[in-house]
Amino acid sequence: AWAHPSGRFIETDDGTLILPVLAGLSAKDTSGRLDSVGIFRSTDGGVTWGDFTLIAHDAEHRQIAYNEIDIEPMPNGTWVAILRTEWRNHHGGEAASASACYSQDQGRNWTKPEFIFIGAVPDLALLPGGGLVCSTSFSKLRFSYDGGQSWSRELNAHSASHSHSYPGVERLDDDHLFVFGRWKGRSGCVYRRVTVAYTHLRAPETE
Repeated sequence: AWAHPSGRFIETDDGTLILPVLAGLSAKDTSGRLDSVGIFRSTDGGVTWGDFTLIAHDAEHRQIAYNEIDIEPMPNGTWVAILRTEWRNHHGGEAASASACYSQDQGRNWTKPEFIFIGAVPDLALLPGGGLVCSTSFSKLRFSYDGGQSWSRELNAHSASHSHSYPGVERLDDDHLFVFGRWKGRSGCVYRRVTVAYTHLRAPETE
């Protein structure tokens, strides 16, 4: 068995650190690339890790792999996890999908994965008013205002709309998102929120 860190650390109110990981639970899973995702916990500032919780693993059908993951704790206490989802029995187009899981108890229990959109390698950021933005592969952004239950149509994170970059996203303040990656040698771009509606996000006119 093995595990690889994925996503960001989360620190709970009692000081527990949460580390999302993608993993292979057995030699059979590893040889078939039947990846799974979960979280480890540390109560000593990251010196030691344990208390593993499995979030998603296709143990029954052994057809779906879950790997890169990001988790965002919401203001209402729900944790939203977005996971890269690959169908191992459908070669060619399986590597660009995402599923969502939800937890109401700080990651102890999770809902079953539900397909949400096309796009992989998610990175989440919390928006003002409890919204979510998710960057994914192919330089796309999507927005949710219902705790990750539904998502907007995809928006290009950069004019290079067919880029295969895996971008990240961070909220700088209530009016700015920093979307970073690599597009033709550039290392990032700043998007300014010009209205309350997420569909009116645009890049600055000058760089």
